[in-house]
Amino acid sequence: MKKLTLLLMCIFLLTGCTVNYSLDINDNSIKESASLKISKETLGSEGLAIIKENKDKLTKDGIPYYKKQVTEGFNDVTIKYTHNYEDLDISSSKFLNQCFRSGKSTIENGVLIIETQAPFQCYNKYGTEKITEATIVINTKLNVLENNADEVNGNKYIWNITADNYYEKTILIKMSMPKGNGYLLNDNKTIIMVGISIIVIIFIGIIYMLIRSKKNNKI
Repeated sequence: MKKLTLLLMCIFLLTGCTVNYSLDINDNSIKESASLKISKETLGSEGLAIIKENKDKLTKDGIPYYKKQVTEGFNDVTIKYTHNYEDLDISSSKFLNQCFRSGKSTIENGVLIIETQAPFQCYNKYGTEKITEATIVINTKLNVLENNADEVNGNKYIWNITADNYYEKTILIKMSMPKGNGYLLNDNKTIIMVGISIIVIIFIGIIYMLIRSKKNNKI
């Protein structure tokens, strides 16, 4: 928790910090990315040293949770954190659950739902004047059925979080899952099992009728 707090302090307590967060959603996996651009003047030598020494790396059970890349420019530093989920469950996302009241993904009746609860707590907790930009982007080629994004640009769904909307801002996006991706709900499995059972019963009935018919013909 201390390492997590240190990262968020680096991100959200720095004046002039821009935050770009994205989710790339495929049929069976999600890539999470948080890119932070901070001026060297704001960071100072101590802050830059912390970032370079990986002291702010997020961990889960003592194991690094995010892959980290630091790019140093002439006047600023860009820190990029990425994590690949091998399924469609992002309920363990440290960003979504730290900056929103909660963040989760569920699958209902073949529909993938990603949603968060307001407020955007990183504004509320650390002061709106410290952040210049906070943008959340979801990229997906799945068929989007419903969303509350501020902007839509092709396959990109964009939410802009500001001092005026952070308290009520939420994320909601619903996408239909392609058939055959392995994510069948219990209800769908039940329907399939019932269908198979009916077919088996009919098949057994036909065989029984054929055997009985042959016996009657012999008589």
